[in-house]
Amino acid sequence: MERARRVCAHVVPDQQVGKALEAKPCASLKDAGISFIMDIGEDMIGGIGEAYKKMPNDTLAGFYTNFGREAAFVAKPEDVTAVLTTYTEHFLWGGIRYSSEAFFGDKVAFVLEGEEWTQCRRLLRAPLMAESVPKMTDQMSKAALKTLDKLRTKHGQVVNMKYIIDSYHFQSAGETMFSTDIGAVDAIDKGGHALIGAFNEFVGELLMRSFNPDEAVSVDYKTDNELNQKFWAIRDKAHAAIAPIMKRRIEKREKGNDMFDRMLAAHEKELGKKADYESFQAALGANALELFFAGYNTVCNSMAAIWWYMSKDPKIHQRVVDEVNQVLGSRQAPTEADLPKLKYCAQCFMECLRLCPPAPMIARLINTDFTLSSGKTIPAGTEVMMPLGFIHLDERYWPNPLVFNPDNFSKAWKRGTFVPFSDGARSCMGQHFAQIEFCVMLATFIRKVKLTPPADMKFGINFGGFGWRVWDETTQDCAVRMKVQRI
Repeated sequence: MERARRVCAHVVPDQQVGKALEAKPCASLKDAGISFIMDIGEDMIGGIGEAYKKMPNDTLAGFYTNFGREAAFVAKPEDVTAVLTTYTEHFLWGGIRYSSEAFFGDKVAFVLEGEEWTQCRRLLRAPLMAESVPKMTDQMSKAALKTLDKLRTKHGQVVNMKYIIDSYHFQSAGETMFSTDIGAVDAIDKGGHALIGAFNEFVGELLMRSFNPDEAVSVDYKTDNELNQKFWAIRDKAHAAIAPIMKRRIEKREKGNDMFDRMLAAHEKELGKKADYESFQAALGANALELFFAGYNTVCNSMAAIWWYMSKDPKIHQRVVDEVNQVLGSRQAPTEADLPKLKYCAQCFMECLRLCPPAPMIARLINTDFTLSSGKTIPAGTEVMMPLGFIHLDERYWPNPLVFNPDNFSKAWKRGTFVPFSDGARSCMGQHFAQIEFCVMLATFIRKVKLTPPADMKFGINFGGFGWRVWDETTQDCAVRMKVQRI
């Protein structure tokens, strides 16, 4: 029972542990007429999958228990859409909030709520809007070409495409965020960029600590002990990779016509005067660093997975080649004008997200009574879990759901059946950036390298704390191994 109280305390948003234990529980879901499905036990991902199979077909709603606490479970597309477009308060699992705040600081949009979140989103939104991101295409193409040149030097070798793609993403993010070559591609043969190493270590720590029932492990990141000293060193390595760039840009007033310029301009507009580094950090904290991590944790997995899927279906590979030939002709990399024409590339991106979504599920804390489409009412104060990754694989919405088929997105789909970036006001701000970065990479690489998996490569996905990640079942590593052949 004590363990149940600790786990419950870990996931209550915006509460200190002591206060969380004293928090008044919401009304019982059973008393509200919501059907009990099952207790999901310690394997949360597996348990959610089993609960999804057992949901009543007529309502696709119910509740489960986990270490003594109740959570509503909603999977009908119209209910999923209604919850995500009505409520914005995160319900973060385990100690993820504590580890995120300890690593990125308490000003990143991911952990903020209420007015603080609204203000932060307003400052970050301008450079990431659908009309803004395409203007960064040339910078992404520059990064893609540099990565391609490095990849082609690996002719005849087996490489981890997740590592190559991580390097491309950081190179691209450096160019689009700061108009700076941060050296991610140059570091491929030197052990990798510091940010890749720091983020890999951070995810390892997060998995080990965030779901540990011992509060000294999952909640306490302040006590000076060996565990936290290791964590602080990882955090400091990540921040040191980009903090000097931001400080220089602000102090020397360097212009770059990039995302950082737009973020700084939005901040100074609200501030009413020129900002210094300290005021920028106070307002936006490490959101620039978190934007690097957001891509590493999401689109990088999709960009690595596409090479596996294409290797297993040559017809899909050829359709991508044909489209790129038609749109780009003899040019090596796409421009902004090419993006709307790369329709099949975009469909490949969305199909990767369907099969390998960034998050297998997402939760909201509802602050008002919420009436489901079935007429049942979930009481205010309830955690509502939505199994997005399992909805993506439901044959009621997707024919042959386990088969990679980009034509699934050649026509409109029912809202609520494909939700890789959430929905509503709290949907992912980086989704437009992710799609363009994916399409630029695919169009740039596809005609210059042939990538073939070794015979023992067994592709899978694995839960990495924040979400799904590509996984090599043979090596038990976050990897997509491919043999490189220059074309």
